[in-house]
Amino acid sequence: MNKKFVTCIFIAAFLFVQYSLSAQCLTGNCKDGSGKYDFGFAIYQGSFKNGQPDGTGTMDYGGGEKYMGDFVNGKENGKGLMYRKNGSAEKVNYENGKIIKKEEVVYLGSNIVVEGCLAGDCKDGVGTIILPSGNKYTGAFKNFQPQGNGTFSFVSGNILQAEYDKGIPISGKLTYSTGEIFTGTFNADGTPKTGKYAMNSQGDAVDIKDNTIFNVKSIAVEKMQKDAKAIADHARMFKTCSKCGGSGGETVRDSWKSSKKTYNGTIYDEYEVTTNYGPPRGQACLYCNGTGEVKR
Repeated sequence: MNKKFVTCIFIAAFLFVQYSLSAQCLTGNCKDGSGKYDFGFAIYQGSFKNGQPDGTGTMDYGGGEKYMGDFVNGKENGKGLMYRKNGSAEKVNYENGKIIKKEEVVYLGSNIVVEGCLAGDCKDGVGTIILPSGNKYTGAFKNFQPQGNGTFSFVSGNILQAEYDKGIPISGKLTYSTGEIFTGTFNADGTPKTGKYAMNSQGDAVDIKDNTIFNVKSIAVEKMQKDAKAIADHARMFKTCSKCGGSGGETVRDSWKSSKKTYNGTIYDEYEVTTNYGPPRGQACLYCNGTGEVKR
């Protein structure tokens, strides 16, 4: 075997082992959630699915070179921003890891181009920005911060539609990836403060005020309690009819006879007669009118 070929195989195997040893999840959930992962050649921060970058995130190659945008199955796929080592930036469209369209971000005069601004005016206007964490915000800006109405799409799958003041959500709706919906006001750190959680489509809900739960509504529990009360109330008012035993029908049963011809060894001239008892006649019990119950 060619020694050069063998050497190449050894080097490739060595590099693969080195890469495998260096690759690791730094923080968060790097399987199905949001996290930060060191691939060895780059550090990715954003959304994961099945252990691969999937959703929005940032792939930082070091030295100022990084891609901020959309990923699918571990590959760049969709819109994003590519930052080069020389400080230039491009708006790019990826398809399965390959750039299909790019547009240089041009700096005009003293205008400031906000890092991560994918579209519009992310300084004092309306635009869309991708943060290094992979979270995406679309809405109104003032002095580089969300101001007014806008929507945050988090790498966790949560979506916050709210009114913002200096980057802090004041009031709005937070839809969790698990299906729960909170509507109300928020704390300075963005957590729910006062409002209502809609837990599911069945109507279960939780009310909170100043970060304290004060009311829990469970439709299933309420129905069980209502049904139990109805059964107890009914039992206090009625009892089983003693005349029909709760059947609601007469207890007298019709009778009828049947016969069959038997062979006596010579001719068929003997019969066996059987008496059968059939079902109730079908009329309602005269004491409970067919209900099977009478008042106490």
